[in-house]
Amino acid sequence: MSMGRHEVPQDSFDEITAEKSVAPHALDLKSVLPDLFVSTQRVPRLVAQAWRAAADDVLDETPGVYTYRGGTLVDIAFFLLPVAAARGRVRDIGLAVAAAVTAPRDTALSETSAPPAKTAAKDLLMKELVAQMESEIHKLNREGLGQNPGDEMVRLWAARAMHDMYHSRRNIPLLPQMMDMVAQSDISYVPFFDLETAAIGGAYCGIASPVAPDKYNTGEIMRQDLAMLFGAAVQVYYLRSRLQESSIIVPLRLQTAADFDVAALYTGFLARVAPDVAASLMVEVSGLPAGNAPLAVAESINAISNGVRSCLLDMGPDPRARGLAGALHNPLAQFPVLHGCGFSLKGAASGDWRRAAKNFVACYRDLGLKTYIKDVSAPADIEAAKAIGFTYIIGDALGQAQRIPVLANKNL
Repeated sequence: MSMGRHEVPQDSFDEITAEKSVAPHALDLKSVLPDLFVSTQRVPRLVAQAWRAAADDVLDETPGVYTYRGGTLVDIAFFLLPVAAARGRVRDIGLAVAAAVTAPRDTALSETSAPPAKTAAKDLLMKELVAQMESEIHKLNREGLGQNPGDEMVRLWAARAMHDMYHSRRNIPLLPQMMDMVAQSDISYVPFFDLETAAIGGAYCGIASPVAPDKYNTGEIMRQDLAMLFGAAVQVYYLRSRLQESSIIVPLRLQTAADFDVAALYTGFLARVAPDVAASLMVEVSGLPAGNAPLAVAESINAISNGVRSCLLDMGPDPRARGLAGALHNPLAQFPVLHGCGFSLKGAASGDWRRAAKNFVACYRDLGLKTYIKDVSAPADIEAAKAIGFTYIIGDALGQAQRIPVLANKNL
């Protein structure tokens, strides 16, 4: 589930409450829906949607923030309310969650508002939610994650992988289920040229799916991004075992960065890989909004970026579309570890892209950032990109996509 409007990561929540000298108040979903959490701490999607919507509705009226602590625990802080009033608002949120979870079944199963019918509806819903979770767990045990999954399956897989990773004694945090995901994915690498070294700097990771993008299930993009992360780590570990080196740019789409559970696995995994492996990985984020990103999303991207060598943003071919040229307050200030910005030739307008590219490079160079262009498929476009001054040039014109990344420092 994506973060709510007033939701922030745990670290940010703790900093905000300390800065404003306000005490957090805990909402335990287990106390709100005790029948649902008898033998599990996993929050179903329906309940996750309900508590975030209820909290956002209250905080729209009363300034504050909240954070998900994991399991069934949510912390909420109100900036302007005394303690007693804040506790009352937390109780209101809990009541709204219970009502939202049970209301749809109450209407469908009973023509009256008699308590026995409401209780029966609630019991039936709880049983269905538990049965759904058990079915998903059994499917993961039998088949693994598989291609084109739903978002709930990806989150369940990520939660189990996180648990196994925390309790593993492996020096290398690549678990069997991560290796299975890589083996089942069609991952390839194309070279990128580094203008500053005048040599190949490494490779850009890509992934193909037998499913057309317009047929993607809700979790397919997150599955692909995780597979590319684990696949790139596998390649760097292997190369370093042979005393070889390559830097790999790993794509990360907004849907993945904005999902709490999957982003947590990203940061947890990167914190456990060897430092020299993490230093060989670069993350490229795409899909950001034209203006400022939501605070929680920016925090998620920054947390992931802190675990790798550098962060790149795919900004699209026109910098002015994001209000950056000459702006005193630009959205890139949200990303203090940002290394560079770029765009794809596939996304460039038809005609001569070179004039727009010159403006692009000049704009971001003035901001002190590197620039890159990707999906370069013609040799002539490589020479043009060099002349314009892109720091990194990516595409199969430098070499066909292959299953292993090209080594760094290889001359053209």
